[in-house]
Amino acid sequence: MVRIVHIRALLALIAASQFFGGGRDGFTNFIIGVSAVTECKDGQYLDTTCKSCAPGKFLNASALNKTKAWPSDCEACPGGTYVVTSGSDQCYECLPGEKSGVDRTQCESCQAGQFVAEDGLECLACPFGTYAPQALNDECLDCEAGSYTSKKVRPACPSKSTP
Repeated sequence: MVRIVHIRALLALIAASQFFGGGRDGFTNFIIGVSAVTECKDGQYLDTTCKSCAPGKFLNASALNKTKAWPSDCEACPGGTYVVTSGSDQCYECLPGEKSGVDRTQCESCQAGQFVAEDGLECLACPFGTYAPQALNDECLDCEAGSYTSKKVRPACPSKSTP
């Protein structure tokens, strides 16, 4: 577990300690009374209570100052990854030939004749002179000498003599 302390919670503690008798003892007793609230699970942030990032987003703990996390620290999964559940601290890789769905909660397959763009967010048609018998990552295969591609989606390179 990561101990997360939220600035707003600390300000509330200070105000409450002054209200409940002030001084060091009032502050200490109040902190002891709410310490369980400030302990959140990995993938959660503190906003009056522990809350989880939505599906398709994760709490990037490696980029955070470990003493605080905010709802804005929930990041969309990077392209080529996804997460189905809420409260995740990581995203999972899509399979080869798949891109991230719009909401990053699933992966979507590209078609034969396409490849997954470098950003992992879209399927692109193979350029002329290349093909993909199945969806590929990053680039398509070169056609052999004496063959070509002429269709928008290029799953194969027929020979030039083929009508």
